[in-house]
Amino acid sequence: MQNGPTLAVVRDLDDDAMTIAARIVDAFDVHPEAAQDIARRVIEVLGPVASAAAAAIARQKRAYELRRSGLTWQDIADMMGYERKGSACAAARTHARNNGLTWPMGVP
Repeated sequence: MQNGPTLAVVRDLDDDAMTIAARIVDAFDVHPEAAQDIARRVIEVLGPVASAAAAAIARQKRAYELRRSGLTWQDIADMMGYERKGSACAAARTHARNNGLTWPMGVP
């Protein structure tokens, strides 16, 4: 068993229950059937979180792409439902930083 195991055994929320269960067995030294029950519950609880996170990431990417296409921050905010242009800019900046992209970016 690892020192101080955590739920970092859930490395990717796209993993299936068996993969997560195997990591739980390795990290926590629990019975495989118990690990499968835990894995199913983790997926059940975190599934909606993963979906929301994926949607937010896609939205950030879209804001970045729209800015690269030459739209103003206000146009992007209006088009994508951000409350203000600063929120659209922050989303695009987050996408750029998380993906090693150019920031600040030049626009055509």
